[in-house]
Amino acid sequence: MRTIIVVDDNTTLAYFTARSLQQNLRDVEVITASSCQEARAKARWISPSVVIADMKLPDGDGLELIREFSKQFPDIKAIVTTGADVTEALQGGLAGFLKKPYGEKLLLSVVRRAAGLTGPTDSVPLDDQVGQGQSVQPFVYDSHHVRNRLSALLAGLRALQADLRADADNPSAVRQMADVHVERLFEIAVELADIMKQGSDK
Repeated sequence: MRTIIVVDDNTTLAYFTARSLQQNLRDVEVITASSCQEARAKARWISPSVVIADMKLPDGDGLELIREFSKQFPDIKAIVTTGADVTEALQGGLAGFLKKPYGEKLLLSVVRRAAGLTGPTDSVPLDDQVGQGQSVQPFVYDSHHVRNRLSALLAGLRALQADLRADADNPSAVRQMADVHVERLFEIAVELADIMKQGSDK
């Protein structure tokens, strides 16, 4: 079984990314961490096969964390997530990168390729990752934060859709999903609406 660690301080995005991977990939275990320190502590116990790390973390640089893991776990495959473009120089040594906000199809394609997992092949090239979010322009807010929140919203909607399909005949499960997911998604939507209002006032 392969173990994947998702490192992102946007805990909502990390949660929904992990859910999507766990639900769509066979024979994988996915754990999350919100900082370099937490990722290091968890990695010691799980020996991850794949690390998906945000470039900006609250206590360090995601690329530095990846370099550490590459020395500690020589066979690990590394994927970077970022709201910015990744240069060719940075791509060296990476198994892939995900530009926020990324969709589920791209996520699964990049992770399958990195981990050597069998499954449907997606025709999404690794460098064609801007389309879903390129209309978002920075105003007085941080564009990295906006892409984080958009990614969390997209991932959350995908997770909710999958759960509803799986448990459509179970009213109790549907009510529980509403409690767990909808409040989170509503908070993100309200935050994004406020941000876009700031932009339209400029």
